[in-house]
Amino acid sequence: MTGTNKLKLPTRESYSVGSLIEDLKVVEPTPSSLYKIGSEVVYFEWTCCKDNLGEGSSVTSGLSQLLEFMQGGYEQRLVKGELWRATDTPKTAIGQFAKTLPGELMDYVLGRPVDYIQNVLQSAYEQQLHDMKDYERLEEGVRREIDASPNDSDLYNKLRLLLWILGRYKESSQAFRVAKKLGWNPETSKLVAL
Repeated sequence: MTGTNKLKLPTRESYSVGSLIEDLKVVEPTPSSLYKIGSEVVYFEWTCCKDNLGEGSSVTSGLSQLLEFMQGGYEQRLVKGELWRATDTPKTAIGQFAKTLPGELMDYVLGRPVDYIQNVLQSAYEQQLHDMKDYERLEEGVRREIDASPNDSDLYNKLRLLLWILGRYKESSQAFRVAKKLGWNPETSKLVAL
């Protein structure tokens, strides 16, 4: 791990769900990196809560909601065009979702050690940085496709998704507006997942 790829996370003695969510906002995850974090951190906590607190517990239910968001809900919001404004960043999407979770969930302390959780966050962040090179190449290809087919709404939607993942939210929003103007519709879109 190089110094330039080091994620700057606060020093913590333990992780609550609330502090994990705050650190997710620092990571600004792509759908694939959020899926990884959900699988390696939240899934374990959810299974422990299910066994120890029962399925009826609001903490278990909240962890289930969080896991569902991390392993598909976030990606689906993006794919369906719910995250399209220049202000719809990963931080805001995660923050808005967190407001829907049970209040007591935010204070629930995770059982995994701090080092483990921070290593998962760091690994997801590094993978995300690595993947950006691939997304930049894909962007070039989609722009060539758009040049050849300038009235294809699905191509503009594909460009929107790539730009969003690359963190270029204003450009992504502009591409979304063009896609909508050309008739893009989430129900008829050829793209159903990233």
